[in-house]
Amino acid sequence: MTSRAPSDVVLALDSLGMWPDGFAAADGLMVPALVGPQEPVKVFGRLTSRHPAATEDAGIAVSVRWSLGPLTGSVDASANLRAFGTPGMTASIDGPAGIELGDQRPISARLVAPDVDLGHVNLEVTAGGSAGLTANLSISGATLAAGSALSLAGSMQGVTTGPGWLQLDGTAVAQRGDPPSPVSVRRVLTVRGGPAPALSGLWLPGIVEVGVPVTVSIDVRNDGDVDLTSAQLDISATDGMASPAATSLALAAGESLRQTFSVTPRTAGAPVRVTVALSGVSALSGRTFVAQSASASSGAARRPAALRSPLRPRNHAPPRARRFR
Repeated sequence: MTSRAPSDVVLALDSLGMWPDGFAAADGLMVPALVGPQEPVKVFGRLTSRHPAATEDAGIAVSVRWSLGPLTGSVDASANLRAFGTPGMTASIDGPAGIELGDQRPISARLVAPDVDLGHVNLEVTAGGSAGLTANLSISGATLAAGSALSLAGSMQGVTTGPGWLQLDGTAVAQRGDPPSPVSVRRVLTVRGGPAPALSGLWLPGIVEVGVPVTVSIDVRNDGDVDLTSAQLDISATDGMASPAATSLALAAGESLRQTFSVTPRTAGAPVRVTVALSGVSALSGRTFVAQSASASSGAARRPAALRSPLRPRNHAPPRARRFR
Protein backbone atom coordinates (compact mmCIF):
# COMPACT_ATOMS: atom_id res chain seq x y z
CA MET A 1 0.00 0.00 0.00
CA THR A 2 1.18 3.53 -0.81
CA SER A 3 -0.07 6.81 0.71
CA ARG A 4 -1.45 9.29 -1.79
CA ALA A 5 -2.15 12.05 0.74
CA PRO A 6 -0.50 15.48 0.27
CA SER A 7 0.86 15.40 3.82
CA ASP A 8 1.70 13.04 6.62
CA VAL A 9 -0.99 10.51 7.47
CA VAL A 10 -1.53 8.88 10.86
CA LEU A 11 -1.72 5.08 10.67
CA ALA A 12 -3.01 2.32 12.94
CA LEU A 13 -3.52 -1.40 12.44
CA ASP A 14 -7.24 -1.97 12.12
CA SER A 15 -7.53 -5.74 11.64
CA LEU A 16 -5.65 -8.88 10.65
CA GLY A 17 -7.25 -12.01 9.32
CA MET A 18 -6.01 -15.40 8.07
CA TRP A 19 -7.72 -18.36 6.47
CA PRO A 20 -8.40 -21.15 6.97
CA ASP A 21 -9.18 -20.47 10.59
CA GLY A 22 -6.30 -21.32 12.90
CA PHE A 23 -3.97 -21.89 9.97
CA ALA A 24 -1.27 -19.56 11.34
CA ALA A 25 -0.58 -17.12 14.16
CA ALA A 26 0.82 -13.59 13.89
CA ASP A 27 2.72 -11.75 16.56
CA GLY A 28 4.78 -8.59 16.83
CA LEU A 29 2.78 -6.76 14.14
CA MET A 30 3.71 -3.10 13.75
CA VAL A 31 2.83 -0.23 11.44
CA PRO A 32 4.53 3.17 11.37
CA ALA A 33 2.69 5.94 13.28
CA LEU A 34 3.05 8.38 10.35
CA VAL A 35 3.66 7.97 6.67
CA GLY A 36 4.66 10.77 4.32
CA PRO A 37 3.24 11.58 0.91
CA GLN A 38 3.81 8.87 -1.70
CA GLU A 39 5.52 6.65 0.85
CA PRO A 40 4.68 2.95 1.12
CA VAL A 41 2.81 1.68 4.13
CA LYS A 42 4.72 -1.28 5.56
CA VAL A 43 3.41 -3.73 8.11
CA PHE A 44 6.02 -5.73 10.05
CA GLY A 45 5.51 -8.92 11.98
CA ARG A 46 6.04 -12.67 12.12
CA LEU A 47 3.81 -15.52 11.06
CA THR A 48 4.00 -18.96 12.65
CA SER A 49 2.40 -21.88 10.86
CA ARG A 50 0.10 -24.01 12.99
CA HIS A 51 -0.89 -26.49 10.30
CA PRO A 52 2.14 -27.33 8.15
CA ALA A 53 1.53 -28.37 4.56
CA ALA A 54 -2.04 -27.07 4.37
CA THR A 55 -4.04 -28.84 1.70
CA GLU A 56 -6.47 -25.96 1.05
CA ASP A 57 -6.07 -22.34 -0.05
CA ALA A 58 -4.60 -20.15 2.65
CA GLY A 59 -4.12 -16.41 2.88
CA ILE A 60 -3.71 -13.30 5.01
CA ALA A 61 -5.60 -9.98 4.93
CA VAL A 62 -4.47 -6.76 6.64
CA SER A 63 -6.55 -3.60 7.17
CA VAL A 64 -4.81 -0.30 8.11
CA ARG A 65 -6.80 2.74 9.31
CA TRP A 66 -5.51 6.15 8.34
CA SER A 67 -6.30 9.63 9.62
CA LEU A 68 -5.63 12.97 7.97
CA GLY A 69 -7.13 15.76 10.04
CA PRO A 70 -10.87 15.18 10.24
CA LEU A 71 -10.70 12.63 7.47
CA THR A 72 -10.35 8.94 8.21
CA GLY A 73 -10.58 5.67 6.33
CA SER A 74 -9.02 2.26 5.85
CA VAL A 75 -7.06 0.44 3.23
CA ASP A 76 -6.94 -3.32 2.80
CA ALA A 77 -4.41 -5.71 1.31
CA SER A 78 -4.30 -9.49 1.08
CA ALA A 79 -1.96 -12.21 -0.13
CA ASN A 80 -2.04 -15.93 -0.64
CA LEU A 81 0.07 -18.06 1.68
CA ARG A 82 1.68 -21.45 1.26
CA ALA A 83 2.61 -23.48 4.30
CA PHE A 84 5.54 -25.82 3.91
CA GLY A 85 5.54 -28.94 6.04
CA THR A 86 8.57 -29.85 8.09
CA PRO A 87 11.21 -30.65 5.45
CA GLY A 88 11.96 -34.35 5.31
CA MET A 89 15.38 -35.72 4.35
CA THR A 90 15.71 -39.15 2.75
CA ALA A 91 18.61 -41.40 3.77
CA SER A 92 19.85 -44.83 2.77
CA ILE A 93 22.86 -47.01 3.49
CA ASP A 94 23.92 -49.95 1.32
CA GLY A 95 26.23 -52.81 2.23
CA PRO A 96 26.42 -56.60 2.23
CA ALA A 97 23.94 -58.73 4.13
CA GLY A 98 26.81 -61.11 4.95
CA ILE A 99 30.59 -60.85 5.09
CA GLU A 100 33.41 -63.19 6.13
CA LEU A 101 35.73 -62.69 9.03
CA GLY A 102 38.74 -60.68 7.85
CA ASP A 103 37.13 -59.79 4.52
CA GLN A 104 36.44 -56.22 3.33
CA ARG A 105 33.41 -55.11 1.33
CA PRO A 106 32.35 -51.73 -0.15
CA ILE A 107 29.53 -49.71 1.42
CA SER A 108 27.78 -46.48 0.45
CA ALA A 109 25.57 -43.93 2.22
CA ARG A 110 23.28 -41.33 0.65
CA LEU A 111 21.31 -38.33 1.93
CA VAL A 112 18.76 -36.52 -0.28
CA ALA A 113 17.62 -32.97 0.59
CA PRO A 114 13.95 -31.93 0.48
CA ASP A 115 12.73 -28.99 -1.63
CA VAL A 116 14.69 -26.52 0.47
CA ASP A 117 18.39 -25.74 0.72
CA LEU A 118 20.14 -27.28 3.70
CA GLY A 119 23.07 -26.08 5.75
CA HIS A 120 25.09 -27.50 8.64
CA VAL A 121 24.55 -30.99 7.24
CA ASN A 122 26.06 -33.60 9.55
CA LEU A 123 26.32 -37.25 8.51
CA GLU A 124 27.66 -39.95 10.81
CA VAL A 125 28.29 -43.46 9.48
CA THR A 126 29.00 -46.12 12.11
CA ALA A 127 29.37 -49.89 12.33
CA GLY A 128 29.01 -52.13 15.34
CA GLY A 129 28.57 -55.64 16.64
CA SER A 130 30.83 -57.94 14.63
CA ALA A 131 31.43 -55.34 11.88
CA GLY A 132 33.77 -52.35 11.64
CA LEU A 133 34.64 -49.57 9.21
CA THR A 134 38.03 -49.44 7.53
CA ALA A 135 37.98 -45.60 7.57
CA ASN A 136 35.89 -42.75 8.97
CA LEU A 137 33.09 -41.73 6.58
CA SER A 138 31.41 -39.07 8.73
CA ILE A 139 31.22 -35.41 7.64
CA SER A 140 29.96 -32.25 9.32
CA GLY A 141 29.07 -28.70 8.29
CA ALA A 142 28.22 -29.51 4.67
CA THR A 143 25.64 -27.71 2.52
CA LEU A 144 23.12 -29.33 0.24
CA ALA A 145 20.98 -27.68 -2.44
CA ALA A 146 17.25 -28.40 -2.56
CA GLY A 147 16.55 -31.81 -4.09
CA SER A 148 20.21 -32.75 -4.45
CA ALA A 149 22.00 -35.71 -2.88
CA LEU A 150 25.12 -36.20 -0.81
CA SER A 151 26.82 -39.58 -1.29
CA LEU A 152 29.57 -41.23 0.72
CA ALA A 153 31.55 -44.37 -0.21
CA GLY A 154 33.88 -46.53 1.85
CA SER A 155 34.38 -50.10 3.03
CA MET A 156 33.67 -52.29 6.02
CA GLN A 157 35.23 -55.46 7.38
CA GLY A 158 34.31 -58.48 9.46
CA VAL A 159 35.91 -58.16 12.90
CA THR A 160 34.43 -61.16 14.72
CA THR A 161 31.83 -63.76 13.81
CA GLY A 162 28.24 -62.98 14.68
CA PRO A 163 25.60 -60.28 14.03
CA GLY A 164 26.61 -56.72 13.14
CA TRP A 165 25.16 -53.50 11.72
CA LEU A 166 25.79 -50.39 9.68
CA GLN A 167 24.07 -47.12 10.58
CA LEU A 168 23.63 -43.65 9.08
CA ASP A 169 22.52 -40.67 11.21
CA GLY A 170 21.92 -37.26 9.67
CA THR A 171 20.93 -33.77 10.83
CA ALA A 172 20.69 -30.42 9.02
CA VAL A 173 19.32 -26.88 9.22
CA ALA A 174 16.91 -25.55 6.59
CA GLN A 175 17.62 -22.22 4.90
CA ARG A 176 13.98 -21.30 5.56
CA GLY A 177 11.29 -22.69 7.81
CA ASP A 178 11.60 -25.45 10.34
CA PRO A 179 14.72 -27.63 10.41
CA PRO A 180 14.27 -31.08 8.86
CA SER A 181 13.68 -33.99 11.16
CA PRO A 182 16.81 -36.02 11.91
CA VAL A 183 17.14 -39.26 9.96
CA SER A 184 18.53 -42.60 11.11
CA VAL A 185 18.89 -45.76 9.00
CA ARG A 186 20.33 -49.08 10.18
CA ARG A 187 21.27 -52.14 8.12
CA VAL A 188 21.83 -55.45 9.88
CA LEU A 189 24.31 -58.05 8.65
CA THR A 190 26.06 -61.26 9.65
CA VAL A 191 29.80 -61.91 9.85
CA ARG A 192 30.62 -65.54 9.05
CA GLY A 193 33.79 -67.49 9.65
CA GLY A 194 34.03 -68.74 6.05
CA PRO A 195 34.80 -72.22 4.69
CA ALA A 196 37.10 -74.47 6.72
CA PRO A 197 38.38 -77.31 4.48
CA ALA A 198 39.93 -80.26 6.31
CA LEU A 199 41.35 -83.74 5.57
CA SER A 200 41.44 -86.82 7.80
CA GLY A 201 41.50 -90.63 7.79
CA LEU A 202 44.32 -91.17 5.27
CA TRP A 203 45.96 -94.58 5.77
CA LEU A 204 48.17 -97.00 3.73
CA PRO A 205 48.77 -100.70 4.51
CA GLY A 206 52.12 -101.86 5.84
CA ILE A 207 52.58 -104.56 3.18
CA VAL A 208 52.48 -103.56 -0.50
CA GLU A 209 53.92 -105.04 -3.67
CA VAL A 210 55.47 -103.32 -6.65
CA GLY A 211 52.95 -102.98 -9.47
CA VAL A 212 49.95 -104.03 -7.39
CA PRO A 213 47.39 -101.17 -6.90
CA VAL A 214 46.25 -100.39 -3.36
CA THR A 215 42.86 -98.78 -2.71
CA VAL A 216 43.13 -95.77 -0.40
CA SER A 217 40.38 -93.51 1.04
CA ILE A 218 40.35 -90.13 2.77
CA ASP A 219 37.66 -88.03 4.46
CA VAL A 220 37.21 -84.57 2.93
CA ARG A 221 35.30 -82.04 5.10
CA ASN A 222 34.14 -78.44 5.21
CA ASP A 223 33.95 -77.57 8.89
CA GLY A 224 33.07 -73.91 8.18
CA ASP A 225 29.79 -71.98 7.86
CA VAL A 226 30.15 -71.04 4.16
CA ASP A 227 30.05 -73.33 1.12
CA LEU A 228 33.36 -74.24 -0.55
CA THR A 229 33.06 -74.14 -4.34
CA SER A 230 35.45 -75.13 -7.15
CA ALA A 231 37.27 -77.36 -4.69
CA GLN A 232 40.27 -79.36 -5.92
CA LEU A 233 41.66 -82.52 -4.33
CA ASP A 234 45.28 -83.10 -5.46
CA ILE A 235 47.00 -86.45 -4.78
CA SER A 236 50.70 -87.11 -5.24
CA ALA A 237 52.77 -90.23 -4.49
CA THR A 238 56.50 -90.66 -3.94
CA ASP A 239 57.88 -93.98 -5.28
CA GLY A 240 54.42 -94.74 -6.59
CA MET A 241 51.61 -93.53 -8.84
CA ALA A 242 48.22 -92.19 -7.68
CA SER A 243 45.06 -92.47 -9.79
CA PRO A 244 43.26 -90.19 -10.19
CA ALA A 245 45.83 -87.52 -9.42
CA ALA A 246 43.18 -84.78 -9.03
CA THR A 247 39.45 -84.59 -8.32
CA SER A 248 37.04 -81.65 -8.50
CA LEU A 249 34.25 -81.36 -5.96
CA ALA A 250 32.06 -78.92 -4.01
CA LEU A 251 31.53 -78.97 -0.26
CA ALA A 252 28.57 -77.35 1.44
CA ALA A 253 29.05 -75.85 4.88
CA GLY A 254 29.38 -78.70 7.38
CA GLU A 255 29.52 -81.41 4.68
CA SER A 256 31.84 -84.43 4.76
CA LEU A 257 32.71 -86.74 1.83
CA ARG A 258 34.85 -89.88 1.51
CA GLN A 259 37.05 -89.94 -1.57
CA THR A 260 38.67 -93.16 -2.85
CA PHE A 261 41.68 -93.52 -5.12
CA SER A 262 44.39 -96.08 -5.91
CA VAL A 263 48.14 -96.03 -5.37
CA THR A 264 50.54 -98.34 -7.23
CA PRO A 265 54.04 -98.87 -5.73
CA ARG A 266 56.91 -98.59 -8.22
CA THR A 267 60.15 -99.02 -6.30
CA ALA A 268 61.03 -102.26 -4.55
CA GLY A 269 62.32 -101.79 -1.02
CA ALA A 270 60.96 -98.25 -0.75
CA PRO A 271 57.74 -97.17 0.98
CA VAL A 272 55.09 -95.29 -0.96
CA ARG A 273 54.40 -91.85 0.53
CA VAL A 274 51.06 -90.26 -0.40
CA THR A 275 50.29 -86.55 0.10
CA VAL A 276 46.78 -85.11 -0.36
CA ALA A 277 46.01 -81.37 -0.66
CA LEU A 278 42.60 -79.63 -0.69
CA SER A 279 41.74 -76.06 -1.73
CA GLY A 280 38.62 -74.20 -2.86
CA VAL A 281 36.85 -70.86 -3.19
CA SER A 282 34.41 -69.32 -0.73
CA ALA A 283 30.89 -68.99 -2.11
CA LEU A 284 30.48 -65.76 -0.12
CA SER A 285 33.71 -63.82 -0.55
CA GLY A 286 35.44 -65.48 -3.52
CA ARG A 287 38.60 -65.90 -1.45
CA THR A 288 40.66 -69.12 -1.66
CA PHE A 289 40.83 -71.41 1.37
CA VAL A 290 43.40 -74.21 1.74
CA ALA A 291 43.28 -77.22 4.06
CA GLN A 292 46.31 -78.54 5.92
CA SER A 293 47.69 -81.31 3.73
CA ALA A 294 47.51 -84.95 4.84
CA SER A 295 50.28 -87.55 4.35
CA ALA A 296 50.72 -91.26 4.98
CA SER A 297 53.29 -93.95 4.09
CA SER A 298 53.14 -97.66 3.45
CA GLY A 299 55.69 -100.26 4.42
CA ALA A 300 58.61 -101.02 2.10
CA ALA A 301 57.30 -102.33 -1.22
CA ARG A 302 58.05 -105.99 -1.91
CA ARG A 303 58.95 -107.55 -5.23
CA PRO A 304 56.23 -109.73 -6.72
CA ALA A 305 56.68 -113.47 -6.00
CA ALA A 306 58.40 -115.38 -8.89
CA LEU A 307 56.20 -117.80 -10.77
CA ARG A 308 57.21 -121.47 -10.54
CA SER A 309 56.18 -124.16 -13.11
CA PRO A 310 54.94 -127.50 -11.78
CA LEU A 311 56.41 -129.32 -14.90
CA ARG A 312 59.92 -130.88 -14.96
CA PRO A 313 62.51 -129.50 -17.35
CA ARG A 314 62.83 -131.33 -20.67
CA ASN A 315 66.54 -132.25 -20.18
CA HIS A 316 65.80 -134.00 -16.92
CA ALA A 317 66.58 -137.74 -17.34
CA PRO A 318 64.28 -140.25 -15.63
CA PRO A 319 65.91 -142.41 -12.98
CA ARG A 320 67.35 -145.78 -14.13
CA ALA A 321 65.68 -148.95 -13.07
CA ARG A 322 67.69 -151.22 -10.88
CA ARG A 323 67.99 -154.96 -11.41
CA PHE A 324 67.56 -157.34 -8.59
CA ARG A 325 68.84 -160.89 -8.63
